[in-house]
Amino acid sequence: MNPTLIHLAALECYQRATKQGVSLAPFIVLQTIAAAGDTRIKSKTMAKESGYTWPTLRRHLQSLTSKGYAVGTNIARKTRFGRPRKVYNLTALGLELMTPQPRARAERTAP
Repeated sequence: MNPTLIHLAALECYQRATKQGVSLAPFIVLQTIAAAGDTRIKSKTMAKESGYTWPTLRRHLQSLTSKGYAVGTNIARKTRFGRPRKVYNLTALGLELMTPQPRARAERTAP
């Protein structure tokens, strides 16, 4: 796929996200979840891919789940100690936000 088109689609999604009150850092986390596609992504993997530290990532994930853009599901741990492990995926609202909207023909031809 054309890198320019990918960049334009991401820019369009970011502009829509800022109108919804999502700043850049949480948007990058949403992009990381969206890039995983239908698979659920672990927070450890997300931290590695987004470049954020675990506490920063956790704060953004809490914000995104409270706004309804992402959902975290607990998974079983081998030990009984520590925080519960979670995997994340987008909700319908998050998927709508991260999917580029088709433009009308008149919008595409306008300068």
